[in-house]
Amino acid sequence: MEHAGHGHTWGVFAGAQLQACAGLYTWQTLGRYQQVATAPQARRLGLASGLVSALADWGLARVPRLVIVADAHYHAIDLYRKLGFVSASREASLCWWPRHKEPA
Repeated sequence: MEHAGHGHTWGVFAGAQLQACAGLYTWQTLGRYQQVATAPQARRLGLASGLVSALADWGLARVPRLVIVADAHYHAIDLYRKLGFVSASREASLCWWPRHKEPA
C-alpha cells in the first residue's frame, strides 16, 4: 500500500535508534493505524501520543475517518481514548480444537 501512495510508517529516532513508530494507511474513506509501538526505554515520554496525533492530522487531510484496531485490554487503550478514539465495535472469534486422544 505504501508503494501505491496509500500511507507510510513513520518513526521517532534518538540518533540512529528507533524510539517509536506507527503506520497509517488509507483506502477510500478510511485510514487505519498499523504497528503503533514504543521501545520500552522510551515509554511514558509522549512519543506515541505525539506520533498518533501527528498522523491523525496527515490522515484526516486525506480521509474522513481513522481507526485503531486494538484489544479492549491492550496496554495502550487508555492512550487511544485520551486522544479521542472511542470503541466503535467489537469482534470475537471461537476456535474449536480437536481433542487429543489419550494413549490406550
